[in-house]
Amino acid sequence: MFEKSTVVIVGAGASAEFGLPTSQKIFSDLLSERASFSANTKMNGSDLFSQRFINYLVYSTGKSSQSEIVDFIEKARGSFENSIDMFTYQNESLERLAKIYCAWKIYSGLMVIHTENDSFRGQHFSPRYTYKWRLPVVGGSPNWIASLTKKYVEKARDCQEVKQNLKIITFNYDTIIEDAMYNFLSKSERFFDGCVDIMPTIDHVYGSFVKISNEFESHTILKDSDSIEFVRGNNEYSPEVRSAVLDAEDIILIGFSLDPLNVEKIGLNQAGGKIYGLNYDGNLDVSARMRQLGVSSDCLIEGSLTTPMTVGQAAGHGLFSMPEYSR
Repeated sequence: MFEKSTVVIVGAGASAEFGLPTSQKIFSDLLSERASFSANTKMNGSDLFSQRFINYLVYSTGKSSQSEIVDFIEKARGSFENSIDMFTYQNESLERLAKIYCAWKIYSGLMVIHTENDSFRGQHFSPRYTYKWRLPVVGGSPNWIASLTKKYVEKARDCQEVKQNLKIITFNYDTIIEDAMYNFLSKSERFFDGCVDIMPTIDHVYGSFVKISNEFESHTILKDSDSIEFVRGNNEYSPEVRSAVLDAEDIILIGFSLDPLNVEKIGLNQAGGKIYGLNYDGNLDVSARMRQLGVSSDCLIEGSLTTPMTVGQAAGHGLFSMPEYSR
């Protein structure tokens, strides 16, 4: 269990292990988009994520401006940024398209196209969640959400004994942490009766998609694109998020690149608690930012370009137990 007040700060790298694209991958895919509409393509369930973005826009909104799409793609190809959120920070007029594109690409990682044979309609295609995040092992490594859940309830015999000292702050739009933690707790005979009551607080800094459910409609993507935000110059912040960071005794950073705008937004640069972190591939900028925040070498797990360290692998090596062992 977490004996002290603990905040886990989650960046996009943590969701990548479940097949979701990072902001950098979304931007890279945008650079390869074609702006011409394919008039001969009739989109159905099987084509939801495989067609061009402009085709998806026509399918989902019933209208599109090719010149608008061309401008969107051409500005991306000329940008000095390398992520969709920071590209939009530099080009606020393109925010609407960027939000839709971002939501569309993230859902392509969340979903798989399921094929059914119907005696009346023939083949029927429907998007379904992959639910990779509900598995205890992903890609041969421990599922870090499972590891975090295990640590959260460690030594507790029932819900009453769980010390609710954990809060999670995520920069991701997806709700897989909520879904996975609830799934793991509800499947345990010790905790299923009160699993709703012991779920930790999970704050999404830039908004979130709808709760994951068995029912999925294609219009959900467009609707969810209105529920998310990108980093902004004024960088308004949530008092609850900053309060959680400032009050935490232990802070664990995973999949988080420590962009200065985001560090300032949540008040991490003013935190008084001890900070622990994972640097996936030994990125020099991330290492320097960790040092600026006072993260000592014994509180840091680092991979390298040749041997990166995923969150799942780090969790298997005791990432979430570091605060306990470093005392």
